[in-house]
Amino acid sequence: MATSAKVVLITGCSSGIGLATAILLAKDENQRFSVYATVRNKRNAEELETEAKDLLGKTLFIKELDVTSVALINEVVDEIIGARGRIDVLVNNAGIGLFGAIETIPVEKIKAVLATNVYGPINLTKKVIETWKKDTFGHIVMISCVAGLIGIPFNSVYSASKFALEGFTEALVSEYKDKNLRVSIIEPGPVKTNFIESVTENSSQLCQLTNIDQQTKETMNLFIDKSNARIITMGQTPEDIAEYVFRAVTGSCQQLRYQTNKVYSTAIEQKLNDRTGWSSYDIIQKYI
Repeated sequence: MATSAKVVLITGCSSGIGLATAILLAKDENQRFSVYATVRNKRNAEELETEAKDLLGKTLFIKELDVTSVALINEVVDEIIGARGRIDVLVNNAGIGLFGAIETIPVEKIKAVLATNVYGPINLTKKVIETWKKDTFGHIVMISCVAGLIGIPFNSVYSASKFALEGFTEALVSEYKDKNLRVSIIEPGPVKTNFIESVTENSSQLCQLTNIDQQTKETMNLFIDKSNARIITMGQTPEDIAEYVFRAVTGSCQQLRYQTNKVYSTAIEQKLNDRTGWSSYDIIQKYI
């Protein structure tokens, strides 16, 4: 491995975008990266270990990290700094979804989403930035999504968490404008993972436990059907999104935002050009 390889810390690598990104960077033919791929529980790292079997201990290292624990964040970052002397790139990917009508969602589930999707990346970013010196700042990559730019029906809490992440990241750009901090936000549309299946299954369970009215339930089920159809016809793969992360960290295309789906980029542009804000409803009906 090249001695100048950038040390990369990626969260949420047990599957999906995190796994694809970890593998892509670790397989870089120019050996530009030494990847620390983290998972919440190592029991869930089987797919990563299989995909990375020829890379383990060379360009890819697996660590256990629950991003909701500040103590574990400190421990993992300190361990990597102790072993490698630095972290050059942080990819905040770990996240959980929460699909359903807001009236059906228990407060503890709302807190769990915010703990993972908002406090996790904020605390990890804070810790990594603290390790950087005045002239040796690195690169922060946030995995957001279209739900951080357009409020998605029956994803109110998830959208709120991604809107928060977008605002936090934008603020970093100005806060560290005089330092060598690079910031990138990756904003996919639908991605072909088991994400929608897991959150809609959870939603169905919640509906059975609450007195949700029939009209809301029917509207939600219709939206689920539309979402699944969008994933089939327009969904990208985790590997597609990983390519955008690769482009961002290799510097081949430097920008703050990387919107990976042209259809949703059009929807976002339409929303931003409407000062009244009412076009969001039409956008949801047309694109989402």
